[in-house]
Amino acid sequence: MNKSFIIRILFLLLTVNGNLLSIHAQYHTDKAYYLNIIDSLEHRITYLEAQLPRLQESRNLQFHNTKRELDHVVFQKAYYEYLGEEELDNARSLTEKRLERAEYRNDGLSIDFYNRFKKHIYDQIKFQRMYYQTLFEKEKTFRKSFDAYLKEGTLESYLHAKRMTELSIKYAKENQLIETEKYLHRYHIYIQAVIFDHDSPFDLEKLSKNPDAFLKVFMPLVSSDSLTQIKQAEELLEQCHSYVSSLNNNFDTLLYKKNRLLVASALSDYYDRVGNNITEGNSDQMILARLDSLNLPGVYKWHDFIVVINEFTPKYTSPNLKKGEAIMESDKKLFSYIKRQKLAKMNSGYKVYGTKFLPFKKDNNLEEFVYNASTKKWQYMICYETIENSEFTAQVRKYMPPMVFVHEGE
Repeated sequence: MNKSFIIRILFLLLTVNGNLLSIHAQYHTDKAYYLNIIDSLEHRITYLEAQLPRLQESRNLQFHNTKRELDHVVFQKAYYEYLGEEELDNARSLTEKRLERAEYRNDGLSIDFYNRFKKHIYDQIKFQRMYYQTLFEKEKTFRKSFDAYLKEGTLESYLHAKRMTELSIKYAKENQLIETEKYLHRYHIYIQAVIFDHDSPFDLEKLSKNPDAFLKVFMPLVSSDSLTQIKQAEELLEQCHSYVSSLNNNFDTLLYKKNRLLVASALSDYYDRVGNNITEGNSDQMILARLDSLNLPGVYKWHDFIVVINEFTPKYTSPNLKKGEAIMESDKKLFSYIKRQKLAKMNSGYKVYGTKFLPFKKDNNLEEFVYNASTKKWQYMICYETIENSEFTAQVRKYMPPMVFVHEGE
């Protein structure tokens, strides 16, 4: 008989009797450790399943003992799978349910068996907490373990690093270690970017450090008519940002914000084209505005238009002079936004066309100005159809947060 097979059988006998629990009382985070156990258990399950039909047919007294052993081994396989994934709460729940069933049947052997595993899982939960508390006691200790997984360079090692980080965050949060939790979140963002990089055709290290290389990939995606590609552009942008910022490297904040607006604008254009609810599936850059109350001042893209929401203290009481003053203030806010965001080179001679006030609905009346008691200013909304020409308007509009009025999203 093969020597390794004999060793495996002895190993299984130890496992079935529960004696193996004392061998691995310490806490293990290496999934391969548990995979070896699971592999042996699978062989034992196959062997026992093959025995049952023969024993049942011959009415052998060993049938019930073999069936009980099979139940135990199937349980152990699930138990160690949970331990391999560090899902100790699931392992505890599984054990307690099995123990409850054994007590209901008054099965003494199974009660002893599951009680040993119950003690083991509670010890493991305690050891897990101690392990992670020690792990992130100092950042360099955590970083050493984190880097060891990165060095392996496999998807499985990356997923283990992610799980390790998530559990560390959990225990940092439980112990109110605010600063520790902050740096752990940084590692969590980074490892998610690494996993994305592993599974995608993109090279995050290259794209995140080379703006020209990034835009060469990003712009065709965000300019596409395909929702899938626009979403891919959004994911690529966020992962590149995570990859760089989580490492405390320098990144162009303005470029990142502008590209986020490009994605939001592309998504709103897509939903406009297909006639779906514009807020459905849109990014967090979408702004919901109201016609019956105050809104957040700013410069926004509204379908094919530009809307400026602004507040001012008028110098004149005449309605026409007040409107003229508001338009001048609005123009100033709009062109200041374009210059500040570096959306286009602005000359002093740009013209606007199709300007009109968007009225507020108040007490069944339409009002062009609404008083904001908190700022002690008057709010208004002005819609621009064209700035200079349609090409210029389309260019700058892409870099403005999309806005939709609440009634449009209903």
